[in-house]
Amino acid sequence: MLLALLIVLMGCKKETKITECTFSYAPWAACDNGTQTRMGTANSSGCSGTPPSDSLKKNCPTTITGLDGNSYGIKLIGNQTWTKKT
Repeated sequence: MLLALLIVLMGCKKETKITECTFSYAPWAACDNGTQTRMGTANSSGCSGTPPSDSLKKNCPTTITGLDGNSYGIKLIGNQTWTKKT
């Protein structure tokens, strides 16, 4: 009798469906100490997961102005000092 009850209870186990998340992102915030952040919001309710951390935080882009007046993106490696040549 006890064995039959266990089999019935095991057969009535409720399955939980896990919904994969997709995210919408806010615009990047202004640079603060060399870092930009933004918020990510799940597009569907009941989903399980969080936005990837690299989609919420990044290093600030660095630009310099060329002699032609255009801005150019650069990536600084290590501690560098830039001076304007006169």
